Amino acid sequence: MRERMPMRVAVPSDCLRRIVIGAVVAIASATGALAGAKFQIVYDFAGGTGDGAGPAGPLLTDGRGSLYGVTSNGGSADDGTVFRISQRGKETVLHVFTGTGGEGSEPFGGVIADASGNLYGATSGGGINGLGIVFEVAPNGSETVLHTFQGICCGNSDGSFAYSSLVADGQGAMYGMTMNGGSSSDLGAVYRIMSDGTESVIHAFAGTDGAHPVLGGLAVDRSGVFYGAASAGGANGGGVAFRMTAGGTETILHQFGAGSDGSYPQGWIVVDKHDNMYGTTQYGGGSANVGIVYKIDANGVETILHVFNGADGGEPLGLTLVGDNLYGVAIIGGRSNSGTIFKIAPNGAMTTLHAFGGQDGFTPSGPLVADGAGNLYGTTYGGGAKGNGVVFKLTLKKKTAE
Repeated sequence: MRERMPMRVAVPSDCLRRIVIGAVVAIASATGALAGAKFQIVYDFAGGTGDGAGPAGPLLTDGRGSLYGVTSNGGSADDGTVFRISQRGKETVLHVFTGTGGEGSEPFGGVIADASGNLYGATSGGGINGLGIVFEVAPNGSETVLHTFQGICCGNSDGSFAYSSLVADGQGAMYGMTMNGGSSSDLGAVYRIMSDGTESVIHAFAGTDGAHPVLGGLAVDRSGVFYGAASAGGANGGGVAFRMTAGGTETILHQFGAGSDGSYPQGWIVVDKHDNMYGTTQYGGGSANVGIVYKIDANGVETILHVFNGADGGEPLGLTLVGDNLYGVAIIGGRSNSGTIFKIAPNGAMTTLHAFGGQDGFTPSGPLVADGAGNLYGTTYGGGAKGNGVVFKLTLKKKTAE
């Protein structure tokens, strides 16, 4: 039985804790699909030397029906892979990470692509310093190490341990976050990298302005301004939500961790056309202490859209905006404590669309991605018939005219 995907908390010494699940109740995938959605498994990872295991982060759609992503484990060295899955569900392993000879290991943030089909991402470990890399994988599967993180050792002021996704600004630059590094405080950084490998830290977290951004990624609005969250730090120690220019100037929008607010923001955020920011926290919100879904407007005013209670999910991990509705995943909770897929309407009404049960996957491990045809795709870190995680498809049922 695999462990859950590592969920990070704010204290650095506990950043890599793993939550081991108890006995998983085997429920067929058809029984987990709830109101208004059809669930199916697209691909079941085999693990071992020939396939990946533990898929994580957002999937990428190419507009032709193929999906791209990463696994944090599996492959010949059990250090992860980059994969493609065709519209028919056939998988091709594009690259296998080895963690040796300057190679990266354990990617968690998925990949993005340029106009030529080259894939870009980051790994949480590996590289010659053991602190992670930024990589490029060409369509033919050949890999280039664009950057090796240096951390703060030996006079460096680089980031280290990149668990977050990259995001492109439309001007040829990519941006990401690291959990540590950046300055002598070692509290994490926001970095910029070009396709030629030129990298620079644009912001180093100092604690009061946030610390240790972990799983998730930045979002960019139409004007090129970035939005993100740091899992720890801030006035209450519960993390912050921020807005940041491409030059690294940070504006704190919200301080988490006070009263009944959420704490430890984690996961992928979205920004709508009005510059409202939507995200999730791993903890806080109520007596169950398993997180919230929040909205923060351009002025920093927070609205709690939903408080999880465990039965409807817990420890949510990222959102996707489709029309006016938010869709997301929670890594625990639901009928078998294996996670859920949920929808939140503009008025805050929450609907559970699927509850995982084990055979259909457990611990969803990244935000959903929409294909424009009413389908949402995602991954689970474990479960499935082979116990190594799955890629799944959720088809939203269209309303019929009355």
